[in-house]
Amino acid sequence: METWDIPADMTFQPPNGVILQARAPQNSPWFDGHFPGQPILPGIALISLVKKGIRFFGEKQKLNFQHFGIRKARFTLPIRPGDAFEISLLCRVSEGKLVASFKIHFKGEMAGNGIAEASCASES
Repeated sequence: METWDIPADMTFQPPNGVILQARAPQNSPWFDGHFPGQPILPGIALISLVKKGIRFFGEKQKLNFQHFGIRKARFTLPIRPGDAFEISLLCRVSEGKLVASFKIHFKGEMAGNGIAEASCASES
């Protein structure tokens, strides 16, 4: 069975950091048609991991995030099937809003970065 989920080991780094370590699955449907003969992991797949990291941060901080969005994102190196990579998040919460800067590292180099946002509320 195909799955769109990319497994990641997540680590909370108090007070406001999250590290995700992942490997692009060899047979992930993310690679279908992106691009034939030269598959690379699409940016939206990496953004889905950023969202996963933000939700993990929310669980640790007892916050519920909604209305997730990307303020900016830039991808500079291709990630191919089987490649291991790391995403680091630095989260700030203020006045019901989360802003998370993220960096994607691959083979010791910056493979991407950006800023994500989400509205949030304390869990009851």
